[in-house]
Amino acid sequence: MNNDATIAHDPIKKCGYFLSLIEGPKVEGWTERMYEWLNAVHTTPRLLLGRTPWQVMEHEFKDAFTDYAEHKRAQDNMKKLKMKEGKIDKYIATFERLAHCAGVDPDDPSNLCTFAQGQPRPGQQLRRSSSATGSGSSHSKGAMDPLSPNSPVRDSA
Repeated sequence: MNNDATIAHDPIKKCGYFLSLIEGPKVEGWTERMYEWLNAVHTTPRLLLGRTPWQVMEHEFKDAFTDYAEHKRAQDNMKKLKMKEGKIDKYIATFERLAHCAGVDPDDPSNLCTFAQGQPRPGQQLRRSSSATGSGSSHSKGAMDPLSPNSPVRDSA
């Protein structure tokens, strides 16, 4: 942003410019109310209650257009997520994206438990590997761990 521009120094102009960029039927009523509010603030600055017009505008925008259910949906999807076809890289990327959308730390112990629950159980993996090779005796316990570097799950992703 050009800090020398007059819009940058005038919070009312900055808000007006912001409102001019927002278009469409879903925001029409909100932008009209905010234009009316800006006009009222211009003539009666005490309506700001110690805040700048931009602070109020930003708060009002977030309040009106934030999808508060997004966090809950992402958390629910994290719990439902299952690794498919041994694609560990895709599973990790999807889990991390959902954790970001849910606003949680993917490395938090409770989320690591959720992460582990979405992976195939070692016994299930062993049966698949045994039927593919004809014998389960050549696989070490570590090779059946989906997080092991030698895991067939990791190799097939």
